[in-house]
Amino acid sequence: MARIRTVKPEFFTHEDLYVAEIEEKLPLRVAFAGLWTVCDREGRFKWKPNTIKLAVLPFDELDFSRVLDALAARGFIEQYESESGELFGFVPSFLEHQVINNRESESNIPSPFDACSTRDPRGLCMHKGKGRERKGKEEEGKGKEPAADASAFSLPDWIDHPTWDLWLKTRKGKKMIPEQMQAQVNKLSKWRDAGLDHAKALSDAATAGWQGLFEPKPTVNKVDPQRDKDQAREGARARLFGGADATA
Repeated sequence: MARIRTVKPEFFTHEDLYVAEIEEKLPLRVAFAGLWTVCDREGRFKWKPNTIKLAVLPFDELDFSRVLDALAARGFIEQYESESGELFGFVPSFLEHQVINNRESESNIPSPFDACSTRDPRGLCMHKGKGRERKGKEEEGKGKEPAADASAFSLPDWIDHPTWDLWLKTRKGKKMIPEQMQAQVNKLSKWRDAGLDHAKALSDAATAGWQGLFEPKPTVNKVDPQRDKDQAREGARARLFGGADATA
């Protein structure tokens, strides 16, 4: 069910969001604002791209999973997985900008801070949640996210360690805890298994200072105009003389 949400004037001058929209050629700004109406009072939502699209951009022809991935790669949203394997999303800045009606129902979506799955055969934690929880005064000061500890996390050999270290230094946002680092390794492993250029994904994130990793696009063979001309000429000659060998 959609909710009424607040849009502040500075949203329209958010440069990072505008740049992301231009780079990805996706309607990220209106989609992000629409996503707030899908979120519950804690800024959480079910990670169901098709369902969200129907509520936010019903008339647009696009793959909304690309929209969510683009927003997640730049830290505007976070994806996490419950113990049952269901995917959810979280807007870290939600409570900073929204005034919640007291009559709005409590969230029935698990907290990103509690959701963790070890269903992966490699024993990798899928905890991807990050942001703020609304706490009472008695809870203030508790549950703060510790700084990243390199000694508590071991990278696989197939990941370029200097590039990884550079990304941790340049990325925007808070430092990651080991569980969050492992979640990023999960992504790289998934892309690597799919034959995608995981190394470029990490390098691009380190160069741009992105908070998250963005799925690399499949490699496309470059067009060779001269080769295409030669092939067209060969085909025309074969049709004209009745065969590829009749060229003398």
